[in-house]
Amino acid sequence: MKKPALTQEKADILKPSRKKSARSKAAVSASPSFVTSATPESRHGLFARLTHSAPYLGFIMLLVTVLYAAMLFSYSPTDPSFTYATMNKPVANWVGTIGAWGADISLFVFGWSAYWLIGIGLMIVIRLFGWAGNQGFFSRIKHALGLVFLMAGSCTLEAIRLHSLAGALPGEAGGVLGQVCAVSSVPYLGAIGMTIVAVFSL
Repeated sequence: MKKPALTQEKADILKPSRKKSARSKAAVSASPSFVTSATPESRHGLFARLTHSAPYLGFIMLLVTVLYAAMLFSYSPTDPSFTYATMNKPVANWVGTIGAWGADISLFVFGWSAYWLIGIGLMIVIRLFGWAGNQGFFSRIKHALGLVFLMAGSCTLEAIRLHSLAGALPGEAGGVLGQVCAVSSVPYLGAIGMTIVAVFSL
């Protein structure tokens, strides 16, 4: 006859533990939502910050591109620069001494192909502002390699075929890049073969 009383006492003792288990279940059920909400933020936080800062980077890149175009279009071979030293002469470059040095080094390295960098800069600005649409990682790698082949092919073609245009340059036709590519490839492919490769790389 005492068994029901003992059973009731056990039931009363077990009631608080059931409340605790219910609270623990609620805490456990709430914890996954916190984890799932924090995990994507930690994973994509850097990408989100870069996406939000892209327009600001676009404005900076646009400013750099405009200044670069100004220094190239106002290039003067008699300005004091990396390849030409002069004393007490006013700088004709629109961007001052920095522009004179920048244009001189750019033309020395890439030749007249340095003007391609203006278009490349504008293309980067368009992508930073999102006007070209969202593109994947491999698409960006493909475009970056295309720009590398464009500069290499243009400089090489200039070095092989456009010697007569080197008069106003601070260096050789095609710049340092074109001369290196031509010297290292013409002995194996010949001038005609390397010209065809350079044209197809544009």
